[in-house]
Amino acid sequence: MGLFNFNTHLVRIDISDYDKYLRDGDVQGIVVNGDAVLVTIRKDSLEKEVHKKRLAGVKPEAGAPQYTFYIGNTPQMQQQVVEEARAKKVDVRIEPQNDMGKELLYWLLFFGAIALMWMFMMRRMGGPSGPGGQIFNIGKSRAQVFEGGKSTDVTFNDVAGLDEAKEELQEIVDFLKTPKKYTDLGAKIPKGALLVGPPGTGKTLLAKAIAGEAQVPFFSLSGSDFVEMFVGVG
Repeated sequence: MGLFNFNTHLVRIDISDYDKYLRDGDVQGIVVNGDAVLVTIRKDSLEKEVHKKRLAGVKPEAGAPQYTFYIGNTPQMQQQVVEEARAKKVDVRIEPQNDMGKELLYWLLFFGAIALMWMFMMRRMGGPSGPGGQIFNIGKSRAQVFEGGKSTDVTFNDVAGLDEAKEELQEIVDFLKTPKKYTDLGAKIPKGALLVGPPGTGKTLLAKAIAGEAQVPFFSLSGSDFVEMFVGVG
């Protein structure tokens, strides 16, 4: 029977009890529902002492089954019960088994197992910020933003030497300050400037100085983080 098909008016009996009731002519009808059989006793047979004792305290609805027993979900057993009942002129009704409750239970267990596995994996990885958690940060920018006039106050005066580089970059500073002056002349917006040099020669400091001179935001991002954001980790 279905998981939610609870019937408090049914009394559980053995198949041997059913066979005796069938031989005695007490059975009016049966309903075969999968591995369960519901038994309805004749009205006059309900006055017998055996049924009065078994059904004491139970008030089934008129014409509703009083007993139930299980035969196993095998076609051979079902066929035998049906043939024996029909041989005794008993009303037989076969209903498809309601497995909705079982299916719901299976799905709940399935998704519960997936949830437990996910929680276990997250705990092993230490969460999104733990070991292996970088996979959850793919596509996230790690750039540090310095707002012009607030977080960075670096200017060309803070950069020692590099006079030629500063002179060439002054045009970019001027454009960042007054872009309209250049666009009115039909000048194209520069895509950027490539600062090339060994580590520690002041490239990042020079870039900060450009932002500080022009009072524009400055984004600090390492090359590995930049590649990871677009290509991925691993």
